[in-house]
Amino acid sequence: MKITNIFFFLIAVLFAGSCLKDKGNYNYKVLPDFLVDTSGTQTRFEVYQSKDKITIRPSIVYKGNQDELKGLWRLYVSAGVFDTLSRKTAIDTIISRPPGTYTLEFEALAPSGLKALMQYTVVVLSPISSGWMVAYEKGGNTDVDIIRAPEFIPGVRDTVYRAAYSVINGPMPGKPVSIFYTSANLAHIFTSATGVTVQNTDFRRAQSWSQLFFGTGPESVKPEGFYPGSFNSAILINKGEVYWSDNNLFVGKITADVNGYEAAPFIYPQYGKQGGFYDQKNMRFLTIEQQSSKAGFYPNADASAKFNLNNVGKNLLWIERGFGQNANPVDVYKYAFFKDVSGPGRYLYVINTQTPARPDIAAIDISAIPEIIDARFFEVGNLGPAGFYSTSASVYFFQIDATGNKISTPMKGFQAPAGEEITSMRLLKGIGTFGVNAVLTDDSKYMFVATWNEQSQSGKVYLMSVNVTSGAINPAPLRIWTVAGKIGDMQYKRS
Repeated sequence: MKITNIFFFLIAVLFAGSCLKDKGNYNYKVLPDFLVDTSGTQTRFEVYQSKDKITIRPSIVYKGNQDELKGLWRLYVSAGVFDTLSRKTAIDTIISRPPGTYTLEFEALAPSGLKALMQYTVVVLSPISSGWMVAYEKGGNTDVDIIRAPEFIPGVRDTVYRAAYSVINGPMPGKPVSIFYTSANLAHIFTSATGVTVQNTDFRRAQSWSQLFFGTGPESVKPEGFYPGSFNSAILINKGEVYWSDNNLFVGKITADVNGYEAAPFIYPQYGKQGGFYDQKNMRFLTIEQQSSKAGFYPNADASAKFNLNNVGKNLLWIERGFGQNANPVDVYKYAFFKDVSGPGRYLYVINTQTPARPDIAAIDISAIPEIIDARFFEVGNLGPAGFYSTSASVYFFQIDATGNKISTPMKGFQAPAGEEITSMRLLKGIGTFGVNAVLTDDSKYMFVATWNEQSQSGKVYLMSVNVTSGAINPAPLRIWTVAGKIGDMQYKRS
């Protein structure tokens, strides 16, 4: 055993020695230093979406000619998904991805095929959080300013994001018709010439007019009204026709009966439906059914009811949800202002659409109240029986007594300064599930009044404080902002 062990030991020693001496016929090449030096450099970056550039010029250790190096920058969005941002060895570009934390990978490539890799962390922040959207016309195009103030967004400074749409997308043709926060991701903007969706976080255009429709859209482009529908859908009125959407696409046009319809430019929410609208042609209300292109019909009211949803007999001036609701199911009352087909008659109806046999919570003749014949804009509060109407020069407030079927004497709460014309009036109101819930702490407590001065070619937005019960408007504006065009619509946008 000892002889055998000694033999194998000598063999092993001789073999090891031969390996140390024999370098073979191979070519051994020492690789040059090639790496990204991050000593003392920044590897985490924060940028505002679609606004700030991310600028990185990495320090590359390479003994050859650095001009011969190629670069590749990739922003990883999810597993297997990335954006190629640059093919240079430095990067200086805007990040348009939604807010979040991303990995940015840099790859340097030498002519020999060698690669050097480095990863950075990029945090994309929202440049445009919650705020008051102001859509205005300037030079034949529509643009949007977004106002933020501590009165309705606690803890922020008085800030205005100017030209939020055109800065990133370019001009949007037409005069503003409607602007609405639709979901956590998107807002809709419609003008007299087109319509788009934009990302809420940076107002980058997400869909053009043609992309809003599944298949062929309307024959003519004439947006007249828009409202978020139930179940995160949306309803568009285009040239008197109603279109309903699903998953951010308008997939169907509402049809009625042989009488047809011509929709007034307003949509109201209703529990269990996509919403409802008023048929000006036949002077009746119709419902927008869930996932259906066929309109629904209300049954006729009892003979003792003050009005019949299926045959109102008047022209609609405005309708929206407001204070008070049906108990079961929980569905808010609708407030509608009407006028006679001919003559000076004006009326305020408070409607319970869940009880069409007796929908008449109130039917108030308001023909004699101050300047109602010249009223152009209307509002009602969500948290109290407050009502408002506006002429081109004045805003009036009043309290609605539905039980007594009357209103208080309207009082003037805002008077436009000389040379200014009122072009829009909106309460700060939130849109929640089914367009019903009051989701804002300050819902109905603030009013925004927009004016236009033709001589100076400038617009203004006045922020007014409102009593949610009486509707009383504090005559001293809380804030005043100047806008570069004629304001057509305003709405609140959540974060």
